[in-house]
Amino acid sequence: MRKITSLLMLLLCFVGVVKAENIVFNAQSETALPGTLASGQYTWTSPTITAPADFKTLRLTFCGNIGVGKDSYGFPHVAIAEFYLFDKDGNRVKLTTENFSSNATETNEGKSGLHALCNGFDVKQGSEGDYDWYWHSYWSAGAESLHYLEIDLDGVTADLSTFTFKYVTRQENGTPTEMLVTTGSSSENVASQAQSSQLLFANYDLANQAFRLKNSNITDADLYMTIETPNSNDQNEGGIKILEKSKENANSQAFKFEKIDGGFNIKSESGYYLNTLSSWGFNAVESASDNSKFEIIYIGEGEFKIKGTMGYVGPNDNYKTGHPYEMFSNHGLDKLYLDWTLEPYVVEYEVVYNYKLNGEVVKTETHIVRETEDYPDLKTAFGMTTSDAKPNGKVDANGTFDFNYTSTVPFTWETNVDAISNWYTIKMHSNNKKYIKYVANGNYLSWVDAQFGLGKDQYAWAFIGNPFDGFKLVNKYLGAEKALKSTNSGNPSMQNAADATVFVYAQSDVNGAGYFCLQYPGGNYLNAQNGKVAHWGDNDAGSTIEVAPFEYTLDECLSDLQEIYEVVDNAFGTEPGLYKEMEHSLEDALYMAWYLAGDAIVSDEEKDEYTISLLVDNLLAQWYGLLSNPDSREINLPVQGKFYRLKNVASGRYMNVKSASSVVVTDAGNNLPATIFYLGENNTMLSYSVGQYLDCGNKNLAAVGTSLSGEFAAARSGAKPNTIMYKNNSYWTFGNRDNDASIDRGSTKPGANEVGYDWKLEEVTWLPVPMNTTAGYATLYAPVALNNGGRVEAYVGKAEGEWFNMTRVDEDGVIPANTPVVLKYVDDDQVENNCVYLQVSDSEKSAVVGEENALQGTFADTYVTEDSYVLGMVGSEVGFYTATKNQQTNTSWLNNGFKAYLPKTVGSNVQALRFNFGGETTAIDAVEVENANAPIYDLSGRRVLSTVKGGIYIQNGKKFIVK
Repeated sequence: MRKITSLLMLLLCFVGVVKAENIVFNAQSETALPGTLASGQYTWTSPTITAPADFKTLRLTFCGNIGVGKDSYGFPHVAIAEFYLFDKDGNRVKLTTENFSSNATETNEGKSGLHALCNGFDVKQGSEGDYDWYWHSYWSAGAESLHYLEIDLDGVTADLSTFTFKYVTRQENGTPTEMLVTTGSSSENVASQAQSSQLLFANYDLANQAFRLKNSNITDADLYMTIETPNSNDQNEGGIKILEKSKENANSQAFKFEKIDGGFNIKSESGYYLNTLSSWGFNAVESASDNSKFEIIYIGEGEFKIKGTMGYVGPNDNYKTGHPYEMFSNHGLDKLYLDWTLEPYVVEYEVVYNYKLNGEVVKTETHIVRETEDYPDLKTAFGMTTSDAKPNGKVDANGTFDFNYTSTVPFTWETNVDAISNWYTIKMHSNNKKYIKYVANGNYLSWVDAQFGLGKDQYAWAFIGNPFDGFKLVNKYLGAEKALKSTNSGNPSMQNAADATVFVYAQSDVNGAGYFCLQYPGGNYLNAQNGKVAHWGDNDAGSTIEVAPFEYTLDECLSDLQEIYEVVDNAFGTEPGLYKEMEHSLEDALYMAWYLAGDAIVSDEEKDEYTISLLVDNLLAQWYGLLSNPDSREINLPVQGKFYRLKNVASGRYMNVKSASSVVVTDAGNNLPATIFYLGENNTMLSYSVGQYLDCGNKNLAAVGTSLSGEFAAARSGAKPNTIMYKNNSYWTFGNRDNDASIDRGSTKPGANEVGYDWKLEEVTWLPVPMNTTAGYATLYAPVALNNGGRVEAYVGKAEGEWFNMTRVDEDGVIPANTPVVLKYVDDDQVENNCVYLQVSDSEKSAVVGEENALQGTFADTYVTEDSYVLGMVGSEVGFYTATKNQQTNTSWLNNGFKAYLPKTVGSNVQALRFNFGGETTAIDAVEVENANAPIYDLSGRRVLSTVKGGIYIQNGKKFIVK
């Protein structure tokens, strides 16, 4: 027999006979191993092989398998249950355990060793197809060679000039899919790395073909080995890197493999050899050396590793961040990114297509085309046509070509949001035409009849993109930062523009001028369904769209501006309960709009309708946004130190102090003292008519008291945008939910539908001062400044002997705040409801108190312990009379709220003081009055605030008649 010492690649013969000394069987060869197997079909018989004379060994080297991936070294394993060898006449050759050997480590000596191939020849253990006896090509730690099964034929007398063999695998996993059959001496390392590389290059012309080396581990980009800078010893300054394929790097990315003893030189088309440096990297040199030799280690499935003198070649483990795209030659097998594939290199050309419309480039495509290939087809898009054709012939040079298109798209598009000048309304459904509207509070698209009004911009849409690539939809109400985003299952909503969906402009199956559809890329169509916009699988009537310019004239802008002004003006302002004013005054904005629209001296560019419309749109968006988003607003709370009336929104009636223990709502007019409350210290609510504080106490009805026990806090109402609720201590109070006269309280904040708890506050601008017109005098202690209006004169003074010497303080027309005064009534025509009405003033005139004014006063009903004088009238004489301490066990007397009194000086025994107006006096007989300022009641026991002529009243327990 003849020993074969050389290796030849695959030679295919005729009539089913293979004439070769070294044969590769794989899925691509004519004598293919099966690429896949059905269950139970794990038997394969070789074609007839013509063998060299006197060969002594038959070796099967396993290069690939089914179902078992590469391990860390990339070598597949197999599991063979039976092996048969047939001679020239088809007779089975008898083999024993001694005939078999392998470079793979054996496992269990009982059933899984090489002897199993003999012992199990004709025996199937267990059920059908379950081979208990088999040889398993077990992985050897650190093995760097393909596994083989070798049959020693020395001493075999059979005629093997031609032969066949058959094997049965234990299961599908481990079934060979690529196998090298070698006839020769067992001393030859036919499965060496060099022979492994021959398997890789079996179908390539190594001597003449150039290849790109592509990394097969990095899947997020197509990266190729590239000579960036020849002869570089510094990776940071160039050297060999891994980069994306480019036309500019074509020669530096294309390599040929020059076979040398034990390996290959790898040379670029640019004329440089890959060369391992003595340190950690490798470079490109003009001449090959020992450091230029590389081993190519095939690992199956078209992949291989490159091994140089320092180690395996690959990029850094952290190639993206640590050393971007740098290559290293000292990697061990435990590193990442060591696997490579071959990509045959051919000459490529760059072909640029410009698609133009009305002379402007709409889209540019750059094509990389291989030599001798046809020019790419032109891009087509619905609504775009051209009479131009692509260039003829094969591509043989770089080139740029222009193609002119005509558009039938029924709208104008923009390439970016900054250039939007055309907005459109979108009608959907060719039968039931309604508008697409962005729903602000739900972030979805509704399908509704047109109701432009305040939300008009929610109907306005712009198209960003082009018909070739598709369009994003921007809504005018939201602005450029948002665009329509959808999925193929629907639920469109407005999201960040960068993440928005690009919809394809598509044909509708409904005939009609301007009809079209918007299609999710490669999927469903926007479609109108049940009041919303969703998706549908067909371009039918429900998916059919037509657009029209969003026309919003200057007159409409100004009309809407006036409308929104009136709405906002009712909700924003300085009144308590209203929302606080916006940054820009409505009056100024309204004036500016009319100014620009009118005949003011501005240029035509400044005065065009678009400019005016944009101004008004911005104002409307601001105001409408504030109105529709209550949480973004703040209310004007009542100000301490002012008088207010509370009007119930549901009933339209006013809160009224009926008596010292009862607070109700009444239909009485808003000019009565009983409907006025003073917001005092610690947010207390003090009744102006009875001088007592509102307090829920432990009752369902709001009650009154003489202490600062009832603190109130305002809160925004849930029902009305310009009303508030009040909370008294822990109770939500002032409720009139049943629309009757009573007022109750709630332990929790009422809901939006409980409108009986909503109140509108009216600041009191005219304060009614109860006035006994018969006497013509009254006292007043007010926390606010008042204009006398010519109705009264206000005096302060001091006691001297039997006189109260008075000095006028309102000659400028203003009664200063916090000044106890005596009022002298001077105008008989200015009394209404027994009151004189004085206008509240914002004057900051200083109070007159101390040495200049001996009068004192209290805002609330207050028990006074010191001896004092009070204003009184005995008969027809008016003056200050001694207040008798006949209340609270004769220790004090009661001064009514918002009234003044005069403390007695030490040692004074005068019972009454006459008024001295600088020479003009009042006469007073020496009559003692028992608490002339004590409360007065009618015959039914109700307290009254003023008396009328002929009336019978009770004071200090005694009846008297007013004359």
